Amino acid sequence: FLTLYKNCMTIVAYRSTPKQKAEVVRVMKTRFHMTCLAIGDGANDVSMIQEAHVGVGILGKEGSHAAMSADYVLRRFCHLRRLMFVHGRYNFFRTTKVVFFSFYKNLVFPLPLAWHSFWTQGSGQIMFEPLLVSAFNTFFTSLPPLAAGMFEKDVREQIIDRMPFVDEKVKEESPFTPLLFAGWMFAGLWHSLVLYFLGHGIFSIDDVVNENGRAGGLYVLGNTIITGVVFVVNIKMFVSLSYLFWISVGSVAIGILFFFGVFMFGSFQYMVDFAPDAYGVMEY
Repeated sequence: FLTLYKNCMTIVAYRSTPKQKAEVVRVMKTRFHMTCLAIGDGANDVSMIQEAHVGVGILGKEGSHAAMSADYVLRRFCHLRRLMFVHGRYNFFRTTKVVFFSFYKNLVFPLPLAWHSFWTQGSGQIMFEPLLVSAFNTFFTSLPPLAAGMFEKDVREQIIDRMPFVDEKVKEESPFTPLLFAGWMFAGLWHSLVLYFLGHGIFSIDDVVNENGRAGGLYVLGNTIITGVVFVVNIKMFVSLSYLFWISVGSVAIGILFFFGVFMFGSFQYMVDFAPDAYGVMEY
């Protein structure tokens, strides 16, 4: 039976005990390392549903035992198609984008501090305003990954309903591969290098002075770089979206506008005790 199991994409367990149903799923998981989805509507399907990677319960005449132990609950068996081909596809695609966005932005942001340590003999000197550091992941770049995780899609639902075979493309060309992940990590490394050394090169040519003749210091350099980081990270996430929903577009704009709002708020004189390193930076 193992050879037969290996060549089957779908197995229907009929007139089997709960232990036998669970054993079928366990064999497919452990012997052949396959991802298993189990679907049932009765109490005798509970062990099978709990053994599978994804358990689906159907609310039917046999009660709600299967539904209570399942990951997903359906009213009709025909709804399984939409669960797998639409919501399953979108969930995979959205999770991939959230992972890429999260790793990318948390690579671009701290690495300029690492490059700066070569000029400070590893003293750990921070060139970013602490207020902006605290708000980077909380406010400036938090909305695009959230919007991508909720609304991103690569194919419209109508196309998937009419042509279910498009799901084969996900299997052949997965949106999440080690090579794609490495590409995002390389992009984060490259963008951090460009942003830091561009700012460092500009400030190395000559001191930046304001209209009163005062030269800019360390935090003028740092806050100039973090401005570029916020812009580049948000624009990179924006151009990587496959579905330009208005909420996704607005999340990028809100992050950039919020950054300038916090920057200006911290530059006011009465905020000097709260954010002393940001005071006066806007003059440059």
